[in-house]
Amino acid sequence: MGQPDPTGQDGNSPKGESFKGQEFDAFVDLFDKSNATTGPEKALVGAYWFQVAQGADSFKGQEVNNALKDLGQGVANITESLAGLQERKPSLVRQMAKSGKSKQSRKTYKLTEAGIREVERMISGTAEENGS
Repeated sequence: MGQPDPTGQDGNSPKGESFKGQEFDAFVDLFDKSNATTGPEKALVGAYWFQVAQGADSFKGQEVNNALKDLGQGVANITESLAGLQERKPSLVRQMAKSGKSKQSRKTYKLTEAGIREVERMISGTAEENGS
């Protein structure tokens, strides 16, 4: 049995949840609405798709970047983008686990409440609040 396409483009993927009255059937719809342009913004929106829209408890950096690559929006270094999101105050992402000892080991992450709010701000089109 094959797994659903996380981008939602295969017709077999679960429907995205409703976000403030908006429904995204595919990752591309959410991504386009977010207007993400930087690597960290793209990573944040991808993380939101997996954790919030798809209902996952956590996500892996590689799966986020693979979904972004499918849209032609891959990030040069997903680990650096996610690390930058972790370093923000408040932190938008938290690393949950690491498998392997090398710098290229697979890491598992989780969005924080602040990260979820940031993506919802992006898709609603409201201006960024002062103090970021």
